[in-house]
Amino acid sequence: MRIDHVNLAVQDLETTIVRLRERLGLGVQRMPAGAGAHVPLADHQYLELHTAAIPGFGDFIRHHAREGDRWYGWSVRPSAPGPFEGRRFGVDEGTAFTPWSGTLARLDEMTESRGLVPYVTAYDDGIDLDAIFAAKHADARHDVAVGTITAVVLEPGRGVTEVRVDVDGSERVIPLT
Repeated sequence: MRIDHVNLAVQDLETTIVRLRERLGLGVQRMPAGAGAHVPLADHQYLELHTAAIPGFGDFIRHHAREGDRWYGWSVRPSAPGPFEGRRFGVDEGTAFTPWSGTLARLDEMTESRGLVPYVTAYDDGIDLDAIFAAKHADARHDVAVGTITAVVLEPGRGVTEVRVDVDGSERVIPLT
């Protein structure tokens, strides 16, 4: 099992994008309709930024971003097939998912009481993650090298406040607040 991505609820997407570029040299790949963005990292990992513009998700995001950009969840990817293999859900069944990933995330479970339990992301066979992430990196045009997520820092009462990323053997910190 490994970290697939970390989710961040943002008050203002443009402000967050500018802050990530100016402070850390990180770019983004925007989601359709301005509802969010991905910050691609190495090894098929990413930060996922969400705004209240996401259909059916706005109140949840607005609640979590009420005091500023804030972590609200994370996803892990199994390293081997397991109990999630072959299970795909859709919004009509009360779940949220990224169309190309099939993230298994029940909307009614996405509350603060969920705690530290991650969602599970499973990729369909035949999905070319190398091509997908090459396109993400091309769109993002980072000013710096990016690495893999090595740790997430949790503060009581605040959730995850930073993500640590290994870049060529040295650790970089991406603050989430």
